[in-house]
This record gives sequence, structure tokens and C-alpha cells, in this order.
Amino acid sequence: MKRTIGLLVLAAAALTTGSAVVAAPPQDYTARPGDPTPARVWIQNVPLTVELHGTPTVTLSPRSIVQAQLVRQAWEYRILTIASGMEPARAFANEGADGWEAVGVQFQTESGTSVLFKRPR
Repeated sequence: MKRTIGLLVLAAAALTTGSAVVAAPPQDYTARPGDPTPARVWIQNVPLTVELHGTPTVTLSPRSIVQAQLVRQAWEYRILTIASGMEPARAFANEGADGWEAVGVQFQTESGTSVLFKRPR
């Protein structure tokens, strides 16, 4: 009797486990542990409407030739020394108003910090 009840419980457990495995969603397995699974991404592009205002329309005939010439930009450089008591933001603002741009190169001197600036010629 105990053997019959044990077999029934075992059969019920096997049926329940088997149906759970069948109902489980499929999984992607990799060849080695730690490898990433395949990426599955759904991208839905939605067209956007764009309106241009105040832009003149330029039309070119298909046979027109547009001339272009590549020219290397020439630069001029300046070194600005900022004294230890001077405010750097004010010095940078003055140089920026004249078209100079700090290029991020700085080095210490005995008279303060020197910063390299450049601007187009």
C-alpha cells in the first residue's frame, strides 16, 4: 500500500515537472558560461515632420558644377601669463572677446601660469 502511494506521488510529481518544463519559455544558451546571449532589439522608427521657416530655397540644375577648394586653416598663437593673484575667468573672457581660444595647454612659470591661445588668421 505504501509502495502504491509512493508510486502515485512520484508519477504526479513527474507529470507536474514535465508540464512546467514544456510551458516554460525557451531560453538562449551560450557555448560557454558568461558569454552574452544574442541581442534582440526591436527598433521602430517613426517619421518626424520637419518644418523650415525663413530658409531660402536654393535650386541647382542637374548639370550645374559647384566649385570647391579645400584650404588648410592657418592659426596664430599667443601665450598669456596669468599672475597668481589674477582671476583667470576675467583674463579668458578678455581674450575670448578678441577671438582667442584656449587650447588647454598650460605650464607653470616663475611669474604665474601660462596658457596657450589660438585663433584663425
